[in-house]
Amino acid sequence: MEKTKSFVIPEPNEKLVKVKIKADTPLICHQFSEKAKKQMREIMGGVPKRGKRPPRTPERIMEEYKDSVYRTKSGYLGFPARNIKNAMVRAAKNVGLAMTDMKTLFWIFPEEDDLIYLRINDKKLKKMEGCQMREDPVRVGKGGTDLRYRAMLTQWEMEFTIRYDADALTPEAVLNLVRRAGRGGLGEWRPTAPKNPGDFGMFDISN
Repeated sequence: MEKTKSFVIPEPNEKLVKVKIKADTPLICHQFSEKAKKQMREIMGGVPKRGKRPPRTPERIMEEYKDSVYRTKSGYLGFPARNIKNAMVRAAKNVGLAMTDMKTLFWIFPEEDDLIYLRINDKKLKKMEGCQMREDPVRVGKGGTDLRYRAMLTQWEMEFTIRYDADALTPEAVLNLVRRAGRGGLGEWRPTAPKNPGDFGMFDISN
């Protein structure tokens, strides 16, 4: 009778590194409001599209501006941890590493609701202190244009913890991935945006 082979599988060797990033260029927030998500769900579900959009009053513009930021359940401004991981995975691709492999080699701990707190000078924000309103023309539909009102932070910071596979990555490799991700940026009009790339949302590690 042929003997079955046994394999020795070592325990995961995982370590933690805390990272603080700071702005190189302003961050443009691009959260979909709950109202916009509801309308998209209705259209996908077969609900006929409503008639003409009501006029953009100053109150509606301010509402759109405030809705463009991500917020935790506690009301703090945040940014999705998954977006930072995606930026790191893409940075790994740029140096010839497989994105599918990199997705399983490190994880970013969110602070609340998959979000990492946005800070200005280490201060967590509930009010939109330090935010500026942007009015930008965007393309919609087939050749149409519209205006979008979004929040932009010129000085911003985030701090988070990365758990990584220490058998595959060194601490230096993880930090270098963060630095390379910073060249690709976060948010709207970042260098790696599939549409309308720009130079926004770039960052570096804060010493």
